[in-house]
Amino acid sequence: MLEVQILVVLFVLHSQSQTQGAQPKSDAATNSVDSPCTEARYHHQLARKMQNALDSAAGELSKYAKLPTAYRIAVAHTSSAETRMTLTALAIHADITATAALKELEGSRASYKRSATLLNARVARLRQLHALTPNKATAKNTQKKDAQSLFGAWAFHTYEAEIELTAKDNGNCLLENAKIGAITAANIDLAATTQIKMLAEAKIKFRDYILKAGSKGSIGSVDTASTTHHGLCAERGQHNSPSAATNVIAGELAVGELDQAPADVPYF
Repeated sequence: MLEVQILVVLFVLHSQSQTQGAQPKSDAATNSVDSPCTEARYHHQLARKMQNALDSAAGELSKYAKLPTAYRIAVAHTSSAETRMTLTALAIHADITATAALKELEGSRASYKRSATLLNARVARLRQLHALTPNKATAKNTQKKDAQSLFGAWAFHTYEAEIELTAKDNGNCLLENAKIGAITAANIDLAATTQIKMLAEAKIKFRDYILKAGSKGSIGSVDTASTTHHGLCAERGQHNSPSAATNVIAGELAVGELDQAPADVPYF
């Protein structure tokens, strides 16, 4: 699964040593993750933070990579044998150190690139989930139709309406806007943080919907409970006078709540 791959890469990249039984640590950005959209924003910032860290390390290392050449130039311009020997030793040491560091950096670069790819894929999936998760149902184009059939019965008066489902913020999960709050690259601590929040696969699904239906208890009343059972076509003769029927059916569709709160997942 994608979230497992992300955790594996983050574990490999995390260089801080951990003591047995240490408490998981979160940063300010992680603590602000409470929905698929905010998780997407966090992963977007995390990928950016990791790339910046890699670029910074490469920039610093490039300075040290020039040291061997600088030492050798100094050797060529030094007349003292003792100084030349010292500078030559420093050049050799700097060359070995820089070579090893460059090799390690190149290995890390591949891991960082892999991690960024996984994070960006996760961001795209969460944004799509946000766009496809409605939190409001709006009825429009309501129509009354006469002499309609329903489930094999006929001569019904039916009422139809188009139900438009809309997501929060009209489905827009923007990664860069004023709503990101504490979820910024500056609030992500790559060195100290040992857990992030991720939405479980079991929670990536469509919302549940609630359907309510009721029957009229007696003529002229909607408050009295029905004392007899009526089939849908039991009073077909009342189709011209629906207010006189005692088995009027009403339906209501409401959007149900869905638990989409990401949970803490420790690296270790």
